[in-house]
Amino acid sequence: MRVLAYLCPLVLAGCFLPVATGASEPATTVGHGKAGVAINGEAPTLDLIAKKDGMTPQEYTNTYGQSPAAAARFTLSYGITDDTDLELAAEGELWFFFFPIPTGGSIGFRHHIDTGDAFDVAFAARVGGVSAGLDYNDTNGSTVKNEASAEYASIQGVIQRKNGPVRPLVSLNLMPFHIKRTPGSDPVQKFTGLASSVTFGLMFVSRIGQFGPYVTLTNFESQDFSGGTFPSGGLMFAFRPDRNRHEPPPPAYTPPPYAAPPPMYPQQPYPPPGQPYPQQPQPYPAPAPAPAPAPQP
Repeated sequence: MRVLAYLCPLVLAGCFLPVATGASEPATTVGHGKAGVAINGEAPTLDLIAKKDGMTPQEYTNTYGQSPAAAARFTLSYGITDDTDLELAAEGELWFFFFPIPTGGSIGFRHHIDTGDAFDVAFAARVGGVSAGLDYNDTNGSTVKNEASAEYASIQGVIQRKNGPVRPLVSLNLMPFHIKRTPGSDPVQKFTGLASSVTFGLMFVSRIGQFGPYVTLTNFESQDFSGGTFPSGGLMFAFRPDRNRHEPPPPAYTPPPYAAPPPMYPQQPYPPPGQPYPQQPQPYPAPAPAPAPAPQP
């Protein structure tokens, strides 16, 4: 995928190729057959085509691989098991730190490990690619291509507090890159790079999702860049069910108190103290049998 990068002015020797290195999904998964989405925005970001030589403008030289741009990622997660998610992500650059411009995508998985009642742990891996470019006319009227692309892999480990409305997280990220750059009329450059980062996040958790800020410290080295470390920050919004929320159980059914059935016969009230008990009603006497008729002579 190739896009017109606004932050790719002609006065620079090449264009930016920003990649977010610190964005971390929650340590939990969405659950079997369920789906969730996450949106990350991060700035400044890693510039994969950073160089440190005499031909590089001064603003590149002092950034240590840091790109004065913002990157974004939109991730769709689907639970293939209760503890494993399939993840599809769209990568992009935030034009003016607001408007997203797509630059690539990735695919991977996330696996949750239940370590008890205190923390959630997850491991994630994905592969993807990004690209950016600008075509312009030189002084001779010829079309010049200034392009850059990269394929990468990402391995990540995340640990996050399991319960409560605020759940801090820490993640470690490792991203190797294979980079190709076409800097105008100069020869095509191909080289490898490696980014490593640590991320600290403070996630606020609700019934339907998590959101919160994070800070990242990234180190990048490549065959064309001597290496350096820079800080960055971002925001994450993840819309997914909170699988650790404990709802109170419904109240147990309690049958009404047992009531004895009324007596078949009315009961006589007890007499006051010192009074004789009333006589119980006597049955009616049986009628006397009629005399037999006298015999006839």
